[in-house]
This record gives sequence, C-alpha cells and structure tokens, in this order.
Amino acid sequence: MVVPLPSADVIDALLSEALCGQPAPWPWDAGAAIDAVFARARLHGVIALVNAQPSTRKWPGRFVELCRAEAQALAMWELRHQAVLGQTLRALADEGTKPLLIKGTALGYSLYDDPVQRTRADTDLLIPPLAAKTAERTLLRLGFDRVPSAPSYQATYILRLTDGTSHALDVHWRINNSELLARLLPYEELTGSAQPVAALGTHALAPSLMHSLLIACMHRATHRHNPYHVAGESHHEPDRLIWLRDIDLLARALTKEQWRELGTAATTKGLSATCLEGLQLAARSFHTPLPANALKSLSGTPGRADRYLQSRPVRQHWLDFLAFDSMRARARWMRDIALPPEPYMRTKYPGGGGLPWLYLRRAAAGVAKRLHL
Repeated sequence: MVVPLPSADVIDALLSEALCGQPAPWPWDAGAAIDAVFARARLHGVIALVNAQPSTRKWPGRFVELCRAEAQALAMWELRHQAVLGQTLRALADEGTKPLLIKGTALGYSLYDDPVQRTRADTDLLIPPLAAKTAERTLLRLGFDRVPSAPSYQATYILRLTDGTSHALDVHWRINNSELLARLLPYEELTGSAQPVAALGTHALAPSLMHSLLIACMHRATHRHNPYHVAGESHHEPDRLIWLRDIDLLARALTKEQWRELGTAATTKGLSATCLEGLQLAARSFHTPLPANALKSLSGTPGRADRYLQSRPVRQHWLDFLAFDSMRARARWMRDIALPPEPYMRTKYPGGGGLPWLYLRRAAAGVAKRLHL
C-alpha cells in the first residue's frame, strides 16, 4: 500500500510550529515524509533555522543529518561570503560609493541569532543611480564577472573563488525594477536614517528597521508573480517562511515610535495593505505580536502601490508604462522588454540559433507565462 505524502500545508504548519520553539513532534512513521519535509524546508529557505531548533533534533535521524550537513555547508559559505563583503564594501567606499545592504544579508547580520540562519543565494546592495558605472569598475577590478541580463535597475556580479564557492551581488540603483515601485524608496531617503551593520565592518550600512520592514513586505508581495529560484528551479510562492520570518523579526524589533512611522510611511507610499498583509501572514506563522493601533493605521483603503502588487502581470506592465515621465522613456522601456541585448539572449537561450529566432522564442514564452498566471 502506498502511503500518500503529507500536503504542503501540513508540512508548512509543522515547520512553523518548530520555528516558533514549540515541541513539534514528528507526526508520521519514522521513515515517512523525510524527503518531502526536507524539500519543503529548502523551498522555504529555513533549513539552517530548522537545524537550530531543539525540537527538531528528535525528528528522524536521516532528516536531522540532512539538515546538519546543509547547515554546515551554509556556514562555510557564509564565512567566505562575509570576507568577500568586507573587502567589497571597503573597495566601494574607497571609490566614493556607499552602498546600503538591503534584504537578506542586512537582516541576517542584524536580527538573526546567526547570519547563517538567514539563508540566501546572494547579497543585495542599493547604490546611488549615478554610481552604477563606478561600482561596476570596482567590482570588475576585484574579480567579479557581470552576468548578462535584460535592461533593468540592477546588475548581478559573481565572484568565483578557488575554494569552489561563488558569491553573487545584486547591485540595485533603484529599489525595484518596476517603474512604479522603484520611486517609492529612493536611496537618499533610505540613507537618511540608515544604521550600521557592525559585524560587516565600518562601511556596512542598512536601512532603518522601519524602512527594512517596508522593503520586506513589498519584496514578499512582488513574488506573487515574479519567480524565485531554489536549486535551479523556478517557484511562484510569495509566502516563503524565511520572508515571513524577516517580517516577524522586524516587527518584534520596532519601537512604538517606529510603528507610528511605519503607519505614516506605508500610507503615504500606498503600501498600507501590502504591509498589513505581510504582518498578518507573519503573525499566522510565527505568532508575531502586532499592536492594535498599528493594524488600524494600516487598514485603510489600499494605495496605488498596493493595487499594483495585487494586479496581474499585464495590468502591472500597463501601470509601469504610465509611471514613466515621457513618451521617449516609455518607448525605450517597451524596446528593452521586446528586444533585450544580444548577450542576455545568448545566455538565456544557449545554442538557440539566430537572434530573430531567439526573440520569437522569448515572445512565445512570455505569452505562455502570462496565460498561465
């Protein structure tokens, strides 16, 4: 008789219970569901967090060993990544560029018990728009390679070390690649209240806790349609436990004054519904204490950015089109979507034939994706 595997919801509930420090006993026969639970924990980016929980040490031995081995590998990568970041931030500062660490790395080194527990594949940096060329020269000099990409407000650089590890930096000069969302949190605003990340050296800065919470909620909502990748596979699931854990830890760290600032900023930027949704989902998974006054301040009519994030991709493209200041900028944006540069196309479709054929492949894939979503 074939025993059916537990559903994703059942597994997620078990993982959440364990991450909350609850007893969380293994509910199946000793040998059952190990691979399914491990795969789900990896998808959620919480294997290192699960490995650190006392209750999970009583789970089946093979599961415990799988988590321990992956957590050890992540710890070795983190040790090298920390050194790479320290060198990179110093080099950028020497050239007059002061990046902000955003999202996973910033939170890993400021809110988590151990940065290893904030699993991630790269580090995100936000720089002034006019510093993009200087930053690229610096990174290339340090040995990074730029990854071919479609035109956007970010570039990815990878440093491959002799120990076999790779270290990716996503360098953003605007907070999001959506034209509408990109305007919400400019570099100048975020640096005005930035705070140091002492563990990464004197040049490491991150947005304030309030701004980091806005970014975390917005980032989670963008993945309603934008994929993320785990072990080379694409996924469309905005409620990853690691993202909700970010929101949980940020919410726990806010002062009363910062909660008031959050309500004002979220409403002003049209992100109140997005923040409310993210906070409520975090509370559902991690029992995050949420002040009643804060929830009330976020419960008004959804703003422009909220409606954008709740829309389907075709509607989002239209709203981005309207967000540009001129027809010339709109035309350039449409050209970049339809006809990305050749290096990007060759990388995305290796061995795929002539460039016109590759553009046709891209168009067909885009139509199929939109119909699916």
